This record gives sequence, structure tokens and C-alpha cells, in this order.
Amino acid sequence: MMIRAMTLFVSVMLFGSANTVFANPVLQSVSVSSAEELHQQTCSSQAPAVDSPWHITHLYDCSTKKMFIPYQLWSGGHWSGDKQASCMHEVNQSTPLTRLGDDSQSGDTIIRGPILWEDPHTGEKLKVWERRLDNYNSLKYYACHKRGIGIVHNLNKPHINYIRGLCRAPAGFGWKIGKRRTCIKTTVEIISVTLDENGDLDSLTTDYWFRDKLSYRYTYKPNKGVVSVKRY
Repeated sequence: MMIRAMTLFVSVMLFGSANTVFANPVLQSVSVSSAEELHQQTCSSQAPAVDSPWHITHLYDCSTKKMFIPYQLWSGGHWSGDKQASCMHEVNQSTPLTRLGDDSQSGDTIIRGPILWEDPHTGEKLKVWERRLDNYNSLKYYACHKRGIGIVHNLNKPHINYIRGLCRAPAGFGWKIGKRRTCIKTTVEIISVTLDENGDLDSLTTDYWFRDKLSYRYTYKPNKGVVSVKRY
């Protein structure tokens, strides 16, 4: 009887009350910059299921050693946790954006959609998101892509049509830290993942290449979208 009481006392000291479920192997905020670190952090202990859709055990598959990146990480929209939901989702989000190394370090990124966009060259209609920067003369259109979310790009030349299939942000299945994914002329690589003290995804940072030139570094946060960008 005494041994059982001591065992219960130790359990309460380590994990909380006797009715508390220890739902998270991560006890403090941590940033990882390699696939091996993330795997060890997530899979080294047997963590029970948790309710948060952004918990790393919900995003990372220990058997395939790959991550699912919700489409809403880019947009800042609400995500229910459904990995099979359509990429194209509704969003009307305004998020403060820090431009690292830029003289103008304030302003908001505004994303809304989906809206119906018509290609001025072909007349084709496509569902896209509209993205604006409130203190810049910038308007761009983004669409779903099988390897992420990509910009519908125009080179501002009358004889060149809008280019499809350019990845800009990671989204969907099959992502690994340090593993580059290329779509036509663009390449995206996750370089770090930060987890909060509850084991939820706090931020994700990527590098972006256009052709073979490293162009931008982006940091994304759940329910906010892009929060900082560094231009190279």
C-alpha cells in the first residue's frame, strides 16, 4: 500500500494531478534546423494523441520522416486539422510584416480569397488568392500547386504569358528540413522549425530561390502567415 502511494506521489510530481494526461514530450520552446533533430524531438518518446491541430505529432510522420505543412500556414487562415481538405480555402487576413534589412520595416500583408481571376492572355479563369502589401505598390496572385503554394507570375512583357506552377511557400505532404523542392524555376527549402513549450508549431522558416539565385528568406507562423521576410 505504501509503495503504491509513493508511486502515485511521484506520478503527480512529474506529470501533474493523477487525472492529468501528459500530452507533450516538448517541455520548452525549441528550434531545430535538421531533419534528424526534428525526428528525434518528435519520435524519441511515445506521446499520446493531442487535440491541437498544430502539434508536431500531428504534422510529422515518424514512419516516413516527413512533414505535412497546412496550406493555412502561408495564408494565416484557420486550420481545423483536416489534412485531406482542399488546398484552396477561404481567407481574409491582415498580418504585420517585418522586412529584415529593409529601411521600411513596418506594414501589413493582406491576403484574401479565393477570387476568380482571368488570365489576360488566354482568357482562362482560375481561383486564386490576392496578396497585397499595404505600404507597397504590390499586387500578386497565388494559386495551389501540388508541391506547395505558388505565385501566378508575369514578367511584365506583353509577349510572355502568365507562368503557372511556381512554388513560393511549402504546403502539403512530403516536406523535410534541408530537402529542397523545385517547381519549374523556383525552389523552396525548409531551414528551421520552432516548437513552443506545448509542442505546437510556433514558426517555420524557408529559403526561396528563383532560378538558381537565393532570393528570399520567409518566416511563417500559424494563424498569422508570413511574419518576416529577408531579401538577398
